Amino acid sequence: MNQERVLKIYSDSAYLPDSAWHTIILYPFWGECPGSLEGVDTGRFDEYITSGAGFITLVPDLDQADVAVLPFEWKAKKQWGKDYDTYLQMAVAFENKALRSGKRIVVFFNNDSDEPIPLRNPIIFRTSFYRSTRKANEFAFPGWSIDFQQKYRAGKHTLRKKTAVPTVCYTGYVDYDADDRGSVFLHHLKLLARWKPPIERTLRGVAVRTLKQEPGVKMNFIRRKGFSGGCDEATRQEYLSNMIESDYSLVIRGAGNFSYRLYEVMSCGRIPVLIDTDCVLPFDGILDWKRYCVWVDSSEVERLGEKIREFHERISAAEFEELQISIRRLYEDWICPAGFFRNIWRNILSL
Repeated sequence: MNQERVLKIYSDSAYLPDSAWHTIILYPFWGECPGSLEGVDTGRFDEYITSGAGFITLVPDLDQADVAVLPFEWKAKKQWGKDYDTYLQMAVAFENKALRSGKRIVVFFNNDSDEPIPLRNPIIFRTSFYRSTRKANEFAFPGWSIDFQQKYRAGKHTLRKKTAVPTVCYTGYVDYDADDRGSVFLHHLKLLARWKPPIERTLRGVAVRTLKQEPGVKMNFIRRKGFSGGCDEATRQEYLSNMIESDYSLVIRGAGNFSYRLYEVMSCGRIPVLIDTDCVLPFDGILDWKRYCVWVDSSEVERLGEKIREFHERISAAEFEELQISIRRLYEDWICPAGFFRNIWRNILSL
């Protein structure tokens, strides 16, 4: 597994529509896109930009390449709107060019959508899809925030000591809380009566309400009114503190079948409690993800507290601390942008 290889890629900016920015894998060669230079996650690609040319080479000729990289990221059809045909025609033309040289193209689809990509034989890295319907040419792509430990903790990993009662945190939206009273509770009941909300909204609520009623688990719960990934520094700091001050962090899919939170928890070296919704995780054919998470199938979410207690009781104090170290190491070696792209050849060249 420690084997390293330089991946040779080809791309062509002539196939980049006027309104599009190039995809992340090209940042060390074409520069970072302005959109990633704003907000609380500014700097998340710095390490990859400075080190990427050491394990990925952009070659000038298709014949020299292992694969060709579509220069723009794929988006959901509704997001492209009236420009969809332009992007599709550009992608088809680029794939045809690559196939004439006997090369497959790599497409990155960082999006909540799980819709298919209508190309002939691409290698797809996507955030949202399902294990049960996954195709052989599809691989998981992480959702990246800034490295929390590096930015907010000066690189210091503070380990939690094992206590008798596990502490589980969650900061975010739930459909309604068991502590809601009066008009707030009635409002949610009326909403549920006339509208069946999607699973990502109800599953979080079921998980949080289950944990708050579990006597063998301490719950650190900060409720948010909205269901959105955007935040300011004060909101981010509150989220981070809640995570750092807990043993475990509840991780549930968002609007797409993936979670930015999983990778944020890992960057802090905390233990994810992953509610599995038929999800696909990066390098799942190589990494044993169940070694690094409390893994709970979505059908068993009402036994969530029991599952966490069983896991916590099963591991020793030394194993508890070592697991935190291993999770942080996994993030550095495989999940952060530099780690992911350093290993991406393992998926690409497996086909």
